[in-house]
Amino acid sequence: MLSIVASLLLAAAQAGSPATTSATPPADPSMQVKCRRLPVTGSLARYTKECRTLAEWAKLDEGNRESATKIQDRGLVVGCGSSPQGC
Repeated sequence: MLSIVASLLLAAAQAGSPATTSATPPADPSMQVKCRRLPVTGSLARYTKECRTLAEWAKLDEGNRESATKIQDRGLVVGCGSSPQGC
């Protein structure tokens, strides 16, 4: 009985393991695809999965950094317009 259970567990482990493929990664590392889980606005538990190449993620991250830096440098008060006095 124990040998049957052991053989079933071994077969399940082999079936669940990723199959070896002959696919080679792209020559350019920036062309590799990476997926991120992004939170859904207004939800505490929902996420969306977004996949892009590493180059696309780097470009998106750089654009976000530049936007945040511009807002900080201008001293813009979010939600109160662009008046320096604030709300």
